[in-house]
Amino acid sequence: MEIIIELLLEFKWAVMASVLMGCVLPVFGVYFIMKRMVLMGVALPHVASAGIALAMLIAQRVRLLTLQPGQTPFLNEESLVLLAPIGSFIAIMIVLGIFTVCENRGNSFTEARWGTTYITATALMVILLVMNPYAESHVATMLEGRVITVTSGQLLALFIMGTVVVVIFAISNKGILLTSFDPDMAKSMGFKIINWNITHYLMFGIIISICVMILGPMFVFGYLLLPAFAVRPWIAGMRRFFICSAIVGGISAFIGVVLSLWFNWPLGPTEVLAASVVLIISRIAHLAFRGLNRKRTIVAGS
Repeated sequence: MEIIIELLLEFKWAVMASVLMGCVLPVFGVYFIMKRMVLMGVALPHVASAGIALAMLIAQRVRLLTLQPGQTPFLNEESLVLLAPIGSFIAIMIVLGIFTVCENRGNSFTEARWGTTYITATALMVILLVMNPYAESHVATMLEGRVITVTSGQLLALFIMGTVVVVIFAISNKGILLTSFDPDMAKSMGFKIINWNITHYLMFGIIISICVMILGPMFVFGYLLLPAFAVRPWIAGMRRFFICSAIVGGISAFIGVVLSLWFNWPLGPTEVLAASVVLIISRIAHLAFRGLNRKRTIVAGS
């Protein structure tokens, strides 16, 4: 136990970043689940990854075209760190902008569109990495997400970004939910649907683009959906759904950190595995609880 405590202190930035985003991401995952847009949660991290790969490829081609004799063809670390969030954010906002226009025109088959976006972005990301041999290994490592190497500066960026986005989401929560789930009533009340869609999609773009770069798409996708899925059968009411999903996400992330340090497993996948186990336990417990209630009802009725 002392060794685990020492390791927790040694990797404190990674621990705090994991728990912080383990609390923040499920808040937005609730929206995906309630609107039945789970594939959106799958697709956006991969769109962000493709955006990162494209930004790196463009920068690398510019570097090669302007290369002077004696200079290294490789991009420096500062350029890579700067370009990653820019490429990620722009890619997400382009895709979300297209889908906002489609939604505003009343087009259906949302899940089919997001499924197409996911597989296209994944294939594009692989091709872009192959086209950029100078940065392939570095970008691939970035896309995998090295949670264990999170720095104090990255943690601060996550904290500021998470706090701002969650506060905006909390303030505009009623408008976002109304325009998302009952657009006809929202229109009758004077809400401009497209403006509210742009607002919440912008928040998704910010949170996912930064998190993918720092924590990796696996962690982002896992904690967008798994904690909210674990809480869903037990909770009635949106406010409780948001709060409990955040709590379960934070606890799952911390459990994943402890297991990762204990067994020397990679941090990101272990945290996602921990959230999956929590989901399985939650569903089994809920089934057992329902079965017990049925038995009590039958006994009371007889």
